[in-house]
Amino acid sequence: MLADGDPAAAQVLVEIYRDQNKKERLIAALNVVLDSSPTSDNLALLREAVRTNVDLEREDAAFARAKELLALEPGDPEMLSYLETVCRARDDYATLRDALQAASRSGSTPLEGRKQRLKFIAEISLTRLQDPHGAMEAWRTLLALDPADEEALAALANLLR
Repeated sequence: MLADGDPAAAQVLVEIYRDQNKKERLIAALNVVLDSSPTSDNLALLREAVRTNVDLEREDAAFARAKELLALEPGDPEMLSYLETVCRARDDYATLRDALQAASRSGSTPLEGRKQRLKFIAEISLTRLQDPHGAMEAWRTLLALDPADEEALAALANLLR
């Protein structure tokens, strides 16, 4: 059934393999379902695919599915945390910055969380990516959210010198 790529049959198999704790088969069925209709209806299945791939030590597959989930739900704290861990280990700060920028624009993230992400974006832009323009943009965005943020004011003034 999986070889045929039938998403309805694969969905049934997801339930069976999940109940039987057959992770290799579960991920194969999840992939058929997810590859047939990657929409926001599949957030729970994407999350399960990330976790199952992590359990199976398939880091690249887990990473790819985490990025898919974050494209649909940029402020997802669990996936952001996972992505941050993997990006730091891979020294892939550009991907991390992109994910954090999307999350900072997400309306579901509280103001303080958005500010902290923007500060971190500024830090990694400057120190890891040698991108002062990216850092300035992060500080400007933070100041648009909170014009009285002294740290942002000082950092931006320092970068503009």
